[in-house]
Amino acid sequence: MLRYGYRRLTIEDVAERAGIGKGTVYLHWKSREELFRAVFEREVAGAIEELVAVLRQDEHAWRLHRLVRFYFLAIVSRPLLRAEFLSDPELLGKLTRPENSISGHRHALASSVYFELLSERGILRGELSPAAIAYASLATLEGFVRAEAGADGRSIPTVEERADLLAQTLERAFETGLELPAETERLVASQVVAVFASLGAPPAPTERSIRT
Repeated sequence: MLRYGYRRLTIEDVAERAGIGKGTVYLHWKSREELFRAVFEREVAGAIEELVAVLRQDEHAWRLHRLVRFYFLAIVSRPLLRAEFLSDPELLGKLTRPENSISGHRHALASSVYFELLSERGILRGELSPAAIAYASLATLEGFVRAEAGADGRSIPTVEERADLLAQTLERAFETGLELPAETERLVASQVVAVFASLGAPPAPTERSIRT
């Protein structure tokens, strides 16, 4: 997909590269669009699984600025995920249309449950609603991802430093800096893990008859 893009890539190309027959591909995916959607869903699921693993390992990773920092690095390190996040028409083709939406991780980041949970704990600034902060956080993240295409390596030379700048921007704009008791910190961490773990992975392909 990275080599040819949506418009040029065919099922024949996929089958040839995989060393299988074209009919074998259709046993699992009935159309090219279904196959492509499955590929992007796998990228999203992989990033979310990594995020959940980080949340489980680090009880402070649930805070907005730290979570978005991780997600930024996950997006820019995966070309397909980056294209999906930015709705790149060259790579996605008609999958960018609303009726073909595959932007599951956008919905994950903008999860009302997550932002409301942070707001209830006093982590987010009270003059903005959780929905407003969710929107602004996603817009800020998208801006940083888009800026990667023309990142100035002289002023901010590494992607890690740019991720730090994103985290600082969100922390100063939307967070209160409130410290929680250790027990409460662990409780909130487990609640955030549950929010993102519930997103789950995309269903595995099922065999279907070539005739269908």
